[in-house]
Amino acid sequence: MNKIKWMVIALLAVCVSAPAFAQTAAQIKFTKALEQQAAKAARKHNQAQAAVCAYCGEKIRYIYQHCSAQGSVGLCSTEKAAPQADTASAPAENCPICGEKLTIDERFHGVKHVCPEVKPGPGGVCFYCKQSIETTHQHCPAQGSVGLCSETEIKTQTEAPAAPEECCPICGERLTVDERFHGAKHVCPEVKPGPNGVCFYCKQSIETTHQHCPAQGSVGLCSTEEIKTQADTASAPAENCPLCGEKLTVDERFHGVKHICKKTESKIKNYCIYCGEKIVKQGQRCNPSKTAPLCTVSCPECGANLRDPKNLCKDGVHHCKFKLLIHPAPMRK
Repeated sequence: MNKIKWMVIALLAVCVSAPAFAQTAAQIKFTKALEQQAAKAARKHNQAQAAVCAYCGEKIRYIYQHCSAQGSVGLCSTEKAAPQADTASAPAENCPICGEKLTIDERFHGVKHVCPEVKPGPGGVCFYCKQSIETTHQHCPAQGSVGLCSETEIKTQTEAPAAPEECCPICGERLTVDERFHGAKHVCPEVKPGPNGVCFYCKQSIETTHQHCPAQGSVGLCSTEEIKTQADTASAPAENCPLCGEKLTVDERFHGVKHICKKTESKIKNYCIYCGEKIVKQGQRCNPSKTAPLCTVSCPECGANLRDPKNLCKDGVHHCKFKLLIHPAPMRK
């Protein structure tokens, strides 16, 4: 209020000292600025006077001021909130971990409760249950014993609805919490090993070398050890042979078994028509001389395979359509 009084006095002094007809443009501007500041200060004063709780009628002096009309459970507010805090469904009065009595702010107003200091174990103190971590796979009671105790907050928690099955799909045995959520390996009941041991995946006895594994969709083979690079069915080879069109077996597609194509089952051999020797490499000549012709099984003019009887006459001579006559040399052993 003192500030407003001084502003009004200054404004009156300016008006008295200079007649209205003699005021300059600068004096008029200064007068308007003083009027605006006085009005602003008056609004602030009125707002400060109006900051009163809508419940108890007391002046609100700080943010977390407890309201006596709400039993000190609610906070003072200038407006009444629509849904009031339900004390019947309020949190427990004591901390479920340390048992210490919680304050009203910790129960209702989101203030974090800090448990009394716990003597840290070998793994420190758990962020969630505040207990000392004694072992690596210590289950956390604050997380329903599904999560593990951890010194720091884990942002991506494992959700129970999206967890793996409760029972092993192979032996049907109930899995432990560690086997379901924490990566512990499940060991099925012992199986009588076959001639090649017990499969790491389906836990069945391996009777043959190329025994297909049902746990891998019969695409992979049974193995006593885990195979790190599994066959990717998405990028698997074609199901049919590109030459003869015959459907390939799983072993031929994934396990390196050689496919015998019907189109290559011919008696025709790669023996040179000039020297009769077997062609073992590309660019092979009939003799070591550089001027000797390259070994080939085809006619140099029409390209017909002269080791195929269909391209020879009864006398064993190839009559080329380009009027070239070739008598293939007999094949040598």
